[in-house]
Amino acid sequence: MMRWGWFSRRGQARAENRDVGGVCGGEQFTLALVVDATCRGPRGAAFARDWVHGVLSRAEAQARLGPDELVTMMRDAHRAIRTVYPAETASYLALLLDAERCEAWTLCCGDCRLGQAARAGVRWLTPVHDLGGMAACLNGVGFDGAGRRTLTRCLRGRRFETPEVLRIEGLEGAWMLATDGYWREHLADAVPLDQLNDDASCLRLGGDMPGERLDSDCDNWQWFGQGVVEEAR
Repeated sequence: MMRWGWFSRRGQARAENRDVGGVCGGEQFTLALVVDATCRGPRGAAFARDWVHGVLSRAEAQARLGPDELVTMMRDAHRAIRTVYPAETASYLALLLDAERCEAWTLCCGDCRLGQAARAGVRWLTPVHDLGGMAACLNGVGFDGAGRRTLTRCLRGRRFETPEVLRIEGLEGAWMLATDGYWREHLADAVPLDQLNDDASCLRLGGDMPGERLDSDCDNWQWFGQGVVEEAR
């Protein structure tokens, strides 16, 4: 069974924690999803929560699941709530593990990132869809301007944007799905967790590393299915 641990904290500059995470586990696949709603709209936390629930509840009804089917479910879940949250935007990252085929796929949109954790550190596997990430791709260097965190791709309340789909090679180690408050402000900038400005959340998956118990300052975690077990810290 796939083991998981969820950590999430509200940032000091945020009125509420707008990160949401969840897992849907079955015999044939495991789907993990992390969403980071921006502070632009008034109901970001509810938008993220309802969309995650819509995606995972649809996935739970499937015996098997591939990346194309998952994109369709994401679009359907968005269609069901788009008139309720027209002003909201969010980043998201999904990890789809196919146990039978020994395949892994990631679907990303925005600045959440997927990494593989090992003793040597975290190896980040997905791009960042913001101006900083675009500058790095075009010029080979990072962009340090004030707008570096401006998203170039995101989930919008009014319109669904198709995620970037990547097949992941090498399934060893533990997986980390992190919001930008965790991977950028906490890990990259070395800001202590109790001093972060942004919300910071990290979902860890994998039975080959010590797990973390459900550790969140709000009700922002969802799980579906029988193939997943929470680990105690």
